[in-house]
Amino acid sequence: MVFTLIKGSWYADKDNRLYLEKELLPAESEKKEEIQNEITSSYSFKNDYKAIDDAAQSLFYVEMYGADWEWLGTSASGFVSFDEHLFVTNQHVIDGAAHLKIWDEKDNMYVVDKVIASDKLHDLAILMFSEGDRYTSLSQRTALELRRGQPVLTIGSPRGLQGTVDDGIISSLPEVKEYGGIKCIQFSASISPGSSGGALFDNEGYVIGVTTFTIEGQNLNFAIPITEIQRLYNQWDKKSYELLGTEKSWNTEGT
Repeated sequence: MVFTLIKGSWYADKDNRLYLEKELLPAESEKKEEIQNEITSSYSFKNDYKAIDDAAQSLFYVEMYGADWEWLGTSASGFVSFDEHLFVTNQHVIDGAAHLKIWDEKDNMYVVDKVIASDKLHDLAILMFSEGDRYTSLSQRTALELRRGQPVLTIGSPRGLQGTVDDGIISSLPEVKEYGGIKCIQFSASISPGSSGGALFDNEGYVIGVTTFTIEGQNLNFAIPITEIQRLYNQWDKKSYELLGTEKSWNTEGT
């Protein structure tokens, strides 16, 4: 007969009956940790409809206006992030504009016209948003470990359809020379004109990119990694800004 030794300690209960408190062997401990990790990683943002709806409250429909408040004929997207008083979008959204009007899903409208940092090369901009304390700042992924096939979800205002949600996967991570050779995020979730400045989320609900452009073809959509907007934010002195409508405001590189 073969006996398997089990590590543990003997104890007496209140009736002085002995019992063995088993200790997990290393292999058993690792298995328990794997199960726990699997439970933790089973969360799916794209299946958490309330979380998606909550996130959409921090996304805005954007229109661009000239110095005389004439509408420039285009629209875009943007979102609250870093803190509740900062608004993220693409640089090409603000280029040539003197004012932005932004609307939330409840049709509240605000004017945004102070730029704290913008970067023409990487097509990113951060603006002040004084009314932002009514909204939740979207959480950003601070370290990107992106893989092809990874689930993603977009929220934006394609062709003015505010708060539109779609999901897909990361298709590739190509270096795009027109954007300074950075690795953009190519993804399959649908975007259209008006999606510029929207948010690309990973499957845990963190923003990993700013939806920026699409090219002709099937689901050839691209976002600038959120680490680039973090780089731009870190250049800011946390007090200076430029009024939108000046040449410098369209390319401050972290005033």
